[in-house]
Amino acid sequence: SSGGSLSQNGFNSFAGRVNYNYAQKYFIQASVRRDGISSLPETNRYGTFPGASVGWTISKESFMSGLSVLSDLKVRASYAEVGNTNIGNYPYLGLYSSAKYSDYNGIAFSQIGNDQLQWEKSKKIDIGLDAAFADNKYKFTFDYFENNQDGLILGVPTPPSFGIPSNVINKNIGKLKNWGYEFSAEALLINKKDFRLTVD
Repeated sequence: SSGGSLSQNGFNSFAGRVNYNYAQKYFIQASVRRDGISSLPETNRYGTFPGASVGWTISKESFMSGLSVLSDLKVRASYAEVGNTNIGNYPYLGLYSSAKYSDYNGIAFSQIGNDQLQWEKSKKIDIGLDAAFADNKYKFTFDYFENNQDGLILGVPTPPSFGIPSNVINKNIGKLKNWGYEFSAEALLINKKDFRLTVD
């Protein structure tokens, strides 16, 4: 038998972010990433991924001053796009590997190339609310999240007559959506000098 391999990959990224906070009540953040990965063909190697988030601390508004039981109330929302870098080193290349024919060593075609491969992208949405009561003794958090993944790289079957051991070619054909709700609550039951009890 014979064998052996050599592989490498590279990743390059540029990122920028801007934050704005007005009177601890209004929050805005915007960001952008420009990522490049060697695992994709040269024409599709770089992707641009924006993101933004906003927040509003309602409890700091003047019309909330009469609600002494409410310590903090904030609503927030965010949207972001990200690219998946965990796609292997050479999913777009036509590859050869060691092979054996009868009693002879040699090489054989092992992967069909696809120079149209693109980034796997995720679009993430989050909407949330944070509340605290009784001088922050009781806290509650709610979130709705959504993650839409598109262009997932999956192996598409090829005819056995192609003679490729894996019988697949990599293409951006997959989609996946995850969504759900998250709740959390916390209560500070005892807060003394040398003893503190919190339940969440």
